[in-house]
Amino acid sequence: KERAQGKTKIDRRMSLFADTFNQCASHKDEGLDRMRVLYLLARFYGASPQDVQEKLRNPRRWPLAEPVEGEEWEEEDEIPSSLSEQDSLEVTSSSSHTMLPPRQGTAGSCNNMKDMTVPCVIGDGEGVAEVASIHGHDKGSGHDKGSGHNRGSGQLASTASDSRQRSQLDKPVSSETSKTDKSISHCTFHASAYCCKDSPISRMVTASKRATSILKSRLLSGMTSQAITPTGPGGVWNHSTLTQHQFVHLVDLFLGEEAPKSLANELAVFLKNNYLETKEEQAERLKIAQQYTAELHRHHQVDAIFGIWDNDHSGYIECEELKLVLGRWKGTSVEQAQEEAATILASCEASQGRLSKSQFHTYIEQLVANLTQEKTEEFLELLSASVKLTFEELHRSKERQRLLEKIWYLGRTGGLCPETAMLAAIGAIQEDALMFGDSKRVGVAVALLSDLDHLQFKTSSNECKNWVVGRKISRQKAQVSFQAVDTAHPVHVPDIRRHGAVFFFCPEHMSSDEYNGSLLVAPIINTHQKVIGTFSVDTLTDDDNMNIDFRRHELHFYQGVGTCLGEVLTWIDVRQQLVHVSRSALSWIHLRCSQVSMSDVYLVEPSEVQGKCALRKVLSAGPEGVKRAKIDDNSFKIDDNLFREYLFRCVEHSECTSAYAYGWHHIAHPLRDHTGCAVAVIDISTPPDHPLGARQASEVARALKMLTVAFHRLSATGSEDGVQSVDILFIKLMLAELKECVIRLDNRLLAELRSYSDPPQLVQKVVHALLHILYPHVQHSGEWKDSKQYVTSELLKKLKNYNPFDEPNHPCLQVIKEIIGNISPQEIDQHGSIPAKYIYSWTSVCSSLLEHSNASKDNVEPSLSLLKEH
Repeated sequence: KERAQGKTKIDRRMSLFADTFNQCASHKDEGLDRMRVLYLLARFYGASPQDVQEKLRNPRRWPLAEPVEGEEWEEEDEIPSSLSEQDSLEVTSSSSHTMLPPRQGTAGSCNNMKDMTVPCVIGDGEGVAEVASIHGHDKGSGHDKGSGHNRGSGQLASTASDSRQRSQLDKPVSSETSKTDKSISHCTFHASAYCCKDSPISRMVTASKRATSILKSRLLSGMTSQAITPTGPGGVWNHSTLTQHQFVHLVDLFLGEEAPKSLANELAVFLKNNYLETKEEQAERLKIAQQYTAELHRHHQVDAIFGIWDNDHSGYIECEELKLVLGRWKGTSVEQAQEEAATILASCEASQGRLSKSQFHTYIEQLVANLTQEKTEEFLELLSASVKLTFEELHRSKERQRLLEKIWYLGRTGGLCPETAMLAAIGAIQEDALMFGDSKRVGVAVALLSDLDHLQFKTSSNECKNWVVGRKISRQKAQVSFQAVDTAHPVHVPDIRRHGAVFFFCPEHMSSDEYNGSLLVAPIINTHQKVIGTFSVDTLTDDDNMNIDFRRHELHFYQGVGTCLGEVLTWIDVRQQLVHVSRSALSWIHLRCSQVSMSDVYLVEPSEVQGKCALRKVLSAGPEGVKRAKIDDNSFKIDDNLFREYLFRCVEHSECTSAYAYGWHHIAHPLRDHTGCAVAVIDISTPPDHPLGARQASEVARALKMLTVAFHRLSATGSEDGVQSVDILFIKLMLAELKECVIRLDNRLLAELRSYSDPPQLVQKVVHALLHILYPHVQHSGEWKDSKQYVTSELLKKLKNYNPFDEPNHPCLQVIKEIIGNISPQEIDQHGSIPAKYIYSWTSVCSSLLEHSNASKDNVEPSLSLLKEH
């Protein structure tokens, strides 16, 4: 009964904010500005009394304010270095707090900014005060209230101001006020000259503009449709726009589970009255949305054309065939476009004389870039109508498409087991030979490169499993296979007996002339266009001597199987590496966030139902450390476990979700690929009476940001340096991030350390460990008077240029580990010094990498002390 009541409450809230979205959006396809919505949530949160704020989530913190790859993630208590002393009185020590725009003032003029008071959120948003504007005017009321707050606690006793703000928030907005707010909103988002360079509102303006420009640049780039085409079953996330489902989901996350209905209604009215855009902004957003839709439509059109031309699913089309069709097209603009696209076609012809699907997309996009919509459609229609297929060819193409999709599906749902994908490819080849190869029997063997000169056979069909699986052959013996590796083209041997260079695994086949047939060796090519192995298809075991050769369409299909298998193996390899990196990320989170009790990592897998997904648990972390889950039996769908429904909502919307399940508070964070689709979900669990504090939420956000960076790097390049390098990739990225944090503090760090005459013991230990790393050949007594003399600008310079892998035998490693081992992250948090925290984190990460460097040199397994609990 309670569950049904809770579901009814959620449904009502969803309906309420779906209606809110429809009233805020000027067009159903347009969406809402993500940064503007977050900004309004921050206004609502800041103007709420403290008892209401306790029910809401702070929009300036994770999980609402998400860490984004490529953006700086600053600490809650950091003041931007460029703020003047006057400005620092008007904002607290929290850099993530957003200065709110004026709620009153003369309509329609940015010049009146100086006469307006600016409501400013203090500390963690637990109090609100009207303070003077950025430029220091109207000091009478606002500045007096704003200057009396306690900088340590970040709170301000301002009940009168709270009630004033609240009553103003509750007021219905008249049409005249609406016009005023509209002009003010326009000033806020577009006149950043009125804000100091690094102020929070200026950063929000920059983020909003940059988010829009990122999407526009991707839409206008040469690889547009491929870059933005969704790759997963869930929703698509981007920096600038919220869809209706994402908006409803985001607002629900902001309200939390305990917010009453009255507060939800109040927020809905506030958003309707205050979400205002100019006509130019609405037109720009609608234009981008329509262009995005058009690009996706174009992508599907070109995909369909490629499928018609490549009806045997080889994965390629011949450049000569494309030239013949283009020669039929007349028109000056097209001829000019052909000249512009000639460079890429020439490079493809020079390499292999063929176009892959991605190259075909790029070529067509460049070809039609300067054409009108009508000319473009006419040209694409010509390409579609240029190939006429018989009923038999259409049937064969459809069945082969099904076989390739089966390889994809079984490979992605096989529990990260490469052999599952290989067996699926073998089954597809044998099934195709029965359907379209005159029912001949074929033997298939799959081999992967163990190095440049050796192939390791991983699996095979039953006919040759006893002789092939586990064998490793060299380049000298497997000349046919390595010819396929070197040329990245299939090699066909019509008559094995007459070739003379074919290697026989079975001695009986080698000695008896009764065994004869054809051999095809096709390369397995990964998504980075590198050959990673081969698969061999032969007809030695076929009893029909009249049916031992392969037809042309069979050769083409086997080539497509090699490409498909390579892409699936790359997909599996990247996820396996992600599991390694996630292990380090979870260890980091549990070491530095005592309030996080448990955490799990789930990979997103496809489901039999179109548009749905399954989840597979791969990692689990708790008090006993990080453990690898038994991935063979941990895949489940939403119908299998309704209490984990929040995980599927996370994938569906590609947004953070929260829920109360199994007696714990859960926050599910999606790990997204380059298109914005969720590929994994990180489930963070905290006790119901100990929610994440500001510092620990910031630490979790930083770890998730680095995990995203690591995943994107692995997806783009793969792991060239082996598993051990992947294990420390997260730590190396975190080291670079922390180095940037320390460098950004710059003079503040030096000023704080120099100001100590007798610093706390904790600070002395941290600085002592830092000096041991940067000055390993100097005797350090540990006395502050000796350590203080090194606290100069030269210290930051050495820290900036330091690389722990340059010193494989650091003489002070053991001393550094002892110092760091006696300090816990909780002690650093309680001390409250941002410089001390950054130096501690940087030093502990460095010590782990130094230990790894020594372990690699001695060929022993590194202990990675960073990842162990103190």
